[in-house]
Amino acid sequence: MSRYFKAALAASVALGSLAAGQQVRAQDAGQQAQVVDDVIVTARRREESLQDTPLAIAAVTSEELKSARVERLADLAKIAPGLSFTPLFGAQNQLPIIRGAAQTYGQLNVGVFLDGVYLSGKAGVDIEMADLQRIEVVRGPQSALYGQNTFAGAINYISARPSDELKGHIEATAGDHGLRKLTAGISGPITDTLRFSVGAYGREFDGWYVSAIDGGKVDYSQSYGGMLTLDFTPTDRFSAILRLTGSEEDSGQPASEVQRTNAYPLQVGGAPVGTIRNQLYVGEVQPLGRRINVNTKRTAAEVGDYGTRQDTFRASLDLNYDFDGFSLKSITAYAKRNAEFTYDGDNTVCDRTGGCPNFGYPFAPGSLIPVGASGFATSSAEETYTDFSQELRLSSNGDGPLSWLVGAYYYDGDADVVQRSLAGLSATNASRFGYPNIVNTTKSWSVFGSATYAFTDKLSATLEARYQKEEQTYHQAPTRTAPTTPPLTAAEQPSYARFDLEKDFSFTTPRLIVDYKIEPGKMLYASVARGVKTGGFNPNINIFANQRTFEPETSWNYEIGGKFDWMNRRLRTNVALFHTDWSDQQAACQNPASAFPPGSTSTQRTYTCNVAEAKVSGLEMDGHFYFNDHFSIVGSYAWTRARYEKFADASLDGTLAALGLPAWDFDGRHLPYVPDHKITLSPRFEMAAWGDYRFEGRLDVQHQSKTYVRADNMQYFGAKTTVDLRLALRSEALSYQFFVNNLLDDDTPTAAVRFYDSVNYSVASPLVTGADRRMMGVSLGYQF
Repeated sequence: MSRYFKAALAASVALGSLAAGQQVRAQDAGQQAQVVDDVIVTARRREESLQDTPLAIAAVTSEELKSARVERLADLAKIAPGLSFTPLFGAQNQLPIIRGAAQTYGQLNVGVFLDGVYLSGKAGVDIEMADLQRIEVVRGPQSALYGQNTFAGAINYISARPSDELKGHIEATAGDHGLRKLTAGISGPITDTLRFSVGAYGREFDGWYVSAIDGGKVDYSQSYGGMLTLDFTPTDRFSAILRLTGSEEDSGQPASEVQRTNAYPLQVGGAPVGTIRNQLYVGEVQPLGRRINVNTKRTAAEVGDYGTRQDTFRASLDLNYDFDGFSLKSITAYAKRNAEFTYDGDNTVCDRTGGCPNFGYPFAPGSLIPVGASGFATSSAEETYTDFSQELRLSSNGDGPLSWLVGAYYYDGDADVVQRSLAGLSATNASRFGYPNIVNTTKSWSVFGSATYAFTDKLSATLEARYQKEEQTYHQAPTRTAPTTPPLTAAEQPSYARFDLEKDFSFTTPRLIVDYKIEPGKMLYASVARGVKTGGFNPNINIFANQRTFEPETSWNYEIGGKFDWMNRRLRTNVALFHTDWSDQQAACQNPASAFPPGSTSTQRTYTCNVAEAKVSGLEMDGHFYFNDHFSIVGSYAWTRARYEKFADASLDGTLAALGLPAWDFDGRHLPYVPDHKITLSPRFEMAAWGDYRFEGRLDVQHQSKTYVRADNMQYFGAKTTVDLRLALRSEALSYQFFVNNLLDDDTPTAAVRFYDSVNYSVASPLVTGADRRMMGVSLGYQF
């Protein structure tokens, strides 16, 4: 246990002791303590009480989102039990993780939805959390009712509906590191049957890190957006809700830096005799300083400016009609996201007196890399994603023992990407690269249903199932004509390759749930479910023909749990035990550099492959206790044992063979990014101040044990503890809040990937992403 966690725990215990004392005084005074709120959720596609839903689910209300300052996925993971989050490689690779199902490459294992509409792509899921009614985080596979890559769970953002009376709000925030944010919204009736809400936000942040090479800002961000909702309810039976959102973002790149290898020295093949270099990095990856080796300004022939620029438009139409005995729902949705990014592709700089050794590329053979050189490669693309979906659901709304739901779903998604990554930032390389255009289309159809039968007023059983059929196409062609003088080299030919591929997938995902209500407020449940995540195509240019496609991955999931309210709902405790058998796991494989001519990057040689199997078992507990009207505490604990049973790594095997070592057995090794232990603790205090003002204070403590970077478990992140502080004064009209994120300034890194060291014979080295550091600020809000 780290010293940071001990300090946070001591603070929590101290607040708890104060709370206990206050409880006694409150009881002596005859004061009535608060109770844990009951929240209505729609995780099973129908409205039901959170505590009556036989699923492991966290519901974060709008009040909680505001109090904890939850603005993005990273904030949600701090307070939602069972959810972890890793910004794997900047804005283009957001990684929410539920129940140990970490997927570091390819599509997410957690489906993210906005008002029931699937958000595609890793870059599309981390939206600004403005004007939300609540967020539901459902743990365990939701493939039966949700489909769309809900292999390990689902996150659903539910927007607030327009109000019946005119309301508005505005909030301004300022903080260190150049933080500036403004949000505003207004809602109310237009006529007796039509209501509206309009909102907007803008956020600017200078970032925590700067370039040691050119002095530029590395992880800055600027985001702006707005939303419009029209709610038409002409009768008690019919409603139509139109939602429109738009956003623009201009952000930097990952605050990442290569860390030099430290183990297994070996003569470098192809280098002069006596050239010894460590071949692997073993042990804990180290925190980054505030100045890191990454380019933020063009050095040579980069195709685009460093950073990410993207804009997103989303529209959905939600139609509802209540018949006698059943209801019909239709959700039609469209989304388009344009993105363009360029990242430093080597994250190094030559700092050796006299120059740095390499194999020559991209410099003349036998020469040294000049001192101060840093522009060796880029990771870059121009992307357009378009999604259309249509869902129809028919559900019972009677009071009989049988409740049912049937539905159909259609999804049509296009990903149009121009690959612009360069290895060797020379004008010649830039002019001779093919800039392949990759168009990946997905069309899927599914039918699904659910039936719940109440055998008694205590015992019920639910059977759910979904059948999905999917058609994918993959088209790749260069956007430039291949030069003939001189002819293409072996290193240049892959960017001019052409492919026209098609592949179909189909699968069925059932789930059975049995629940028993012991008494009001106390329930036991058990479930078994099959999860499936679809297969697809690999787009990178330095892979072989038999590596172009990968198959679906599957899992069988078993869970037992209980939900309990105690002490007249002043105390709530929930617990779940689960086990997952994970087969044909989609993992990140990488071809060895020796398989291709000089100039191929590690990213271009990486592809998704079905080489892994794993078992995940765990225990989850969460609770909420009101000592009295003033003091409460919320907490959770998750123990997760996520271990491989099979894995293959051809690239690592080649390095081990060169060292004279046998291939490693991966059986029993940890899955990446999954802590064995995760604890959240949030002591809270609230009291009347003066007039109608109330004072609120809370600490949000999150601690997790060490996690591993890759399946080989050679590198790991140390235990990490973050503490967030919130102090606020609120009245009916005004609010003032002082906040500190990462109060103890924990600098444990958050992410890393296998990379290479461009200024050290390109040996495999971890590329480590720095932590979000301490930030403090104030907010002023007004509402009417």
